[in-house]
Amino acid sequence: MTKYRSSASEYAALYGVTRSTVFRWKSKDAPLDDPEAMRVFQANEKSRTRVSKSNHRRTNFPKPRATPEARATPDQSKPIKKAEVNRPHIEVGKHIGMRPGIRRLQEAELRRFNAYQEAEASGDIAVMSLHQ
Repeated sequence: MTKYRSSASEYAALYGVTRSTVFRWKSKDAPLDDPEAMRVFQANEKSRTRVSKSNHRRTNFPKPRATPEARATPDQSKPIKKAEVNRPHIEVGKHIGMRPGIRRLQEAELRRFNAYQEAEASGDIAVMSLHQ
């Protein structure tokens, strides 16, 4: 931690915050002795804090209380879990995958490359547009 010139109370009075805020800033190595750097530090802290507090307050709604009938007692068992079902998406032997499509694209690319080489060798670029 950085050594500071003044006490937490003096910094609190200087920046208009509480001592606990000064202690939190010290734990983050705030530049308390440099007023210009502290303006930047405070701006970053305020913007970060506002967002997280605001999001926290908007998204955490109180949970509804359970009715006495819905409350579980120690002698009640837990709800039964659903049985795990094995649902294969494909049957073994019927899945062909992406291999044929990839092979088809590779063959088309090779045909276009050969046509390009032929057109370049003959000097006729118009031939290339017919093969695309």
